[in-house]
Amino acid sequence: MDVSDFDTLLTPTIWASFITGEPPEKHGVGFWWRASDNDFIDSIVHWVKYNVPLIKDFNPKLLEKLGNIAGLKDRTPNKKDLNDRGLSTIFDQASNPIALFIPSYNEPTEIRRRYREALNESVSAYERELWRVHRERVRAIFENINSEWDLFMVWLDIADQIGHIHDYESFKGRIKFMKTYFSLNNLVGQIKKALDEEVIFMIVSDHGTDLSPEGHHLDEAFFSINQEVAWEPNTILDYSPFVKGLLKELKER
Repeated sequence: MDVSDFDTLLTPTIWASFITGEPPEKHGVGFWWRASDNDFIDSIVHWVKYNVPLIKDFNPKLLEKLGNIAGLKDRTPNKKDLNDRGLSTIFDQASNPIALFIPSYNEPTEIRRRYREALNESVSAYERELWRVHRERVRAIFENINSEWDLFMVWLDIADQIGHIHDYESFKGRIKFMKTYFSLNNLVGQIKKALDEEVIFMIVSDHGTDLSPEGHHLDEAFFSINQEVAWEPNTILDYSPFVKGLLKELKER
């Protein structure tokens, strides 16, 4: 699946398009963090943070404290940001949606803070925190999967994160990758067992990642679906109308 239309292959940006069916210029999600509810102020703060040498080299904790003093926010983009732009999502079409950890919609700010603090300590501490959060996400899946829902979505970031901190060309890196993908493969099997056969189950990535030590994002994404359907996505924007159509059919039964 091609995601080359995105100028920046940033996870919250792509998922905002996935759930709304709108391009970045419409939904306005361009960063992991919001510094202000005002888009213009938010863009200025981000430009300063990433382009002014004295600022971008600051200790993140000190920068956060200075931001608090200045009255700036420090939160992940969320549903309200999309609603303020008059946008609906696939969850608005559902009668009983369950959305877990979706970037740009309801991913807890606290998780991002935990990642940041662990990375400031060491890469090893960061990796331990990644797996800790992953286990929390998995528990949330199985705490909710047997409840009443017509749309269930969860976002998992462990594969992407491991790709950023380990070199696939090294022996250690390959072991880390194998552990990650075997774990995810096992999780998919557990989820499939928990679902009824008629449930449409999709696995979607927001971008690809190359095998370089830096784990660069690629504009080729992956998708898989368990049912034979007369539909295939060309871009991330194709998912929202497809899912909304399925939900509409479900309501009309």
